[in-house]
Amino acid sequence: MAYERILVALDGSDIAERALREAIKLARQGHSRLRLVHVVDESPLWQVPERVGVNYEGLVERFREVGQQICAAALEAARQAGIEADSALLELSGPGRVAEGVSRSASVPVLLVR
Repeated sequence: MAYERILVALDGSDIAERALREAIKLARQGHSRLRLVHVVDESPLWQVPERVGVNYEGLVERFREVGQQICAAALEAARQAGIEADSALLELSGPGRVAEGVSRSASVPVLLVR
């Protein structure tokens, strides 16, 4: 089955790297375009008491920088494979599950792969 667009969630893990490689294979077979997404997840910060003295904005900015680096590397991998791709950095600022949120709010059919 060919897909017009394939969304790949990236978090820098080995599993995400394997998912990217599989998505590149699918895109090559189906002449698909990749949408590479990294979610800046601030939800763990909600569990840290404010009195601890954590620089929240600094942490979130670092999360963004790392996400941009992850997306840039994935874009380069897709480009080297001859696959059209773009990327997005999404921010999750409250407690919640990313996959569930995407599947509930998407305006098109979504296939989640474990």
